[in-house]
Amino acid sequence: MFYVWLAIALILAIIEMSTVNLVCIWYIVSSIVTMIVALFIDNVVIQMAIFVLVGTLLLILTKDVIKKILPEKIKTNIDRIIGMEGNGPTQG
Repeated sequence: MFYVWLAIALILAIIEMSTVNLVCIWYIVSSIVTMIVALFIDNVVIQMAIFVLVGTLLLILTKDVIKKILPEKIKTNIDRIIGMEGNGPTQG
């Protein structure tokens, strides 16, 4: 199962690199923890439980910390015009 968790970590890393939401990163850490646990425990159910619990706990516990670290969203010009009515080009 060690190599299965390694494959899961690599697949999640590829998914994380293609997105910007930082969701898979906690499950990458979780799969690495489960990979280490797999060296000592052969029970797949326990390994799956550890993977889900560690990943979910990391996701929940670090959400507020990440919000404090990351700056607030900076409004750009396009954000300013959302909801406004525009005048289209006139034909003349």
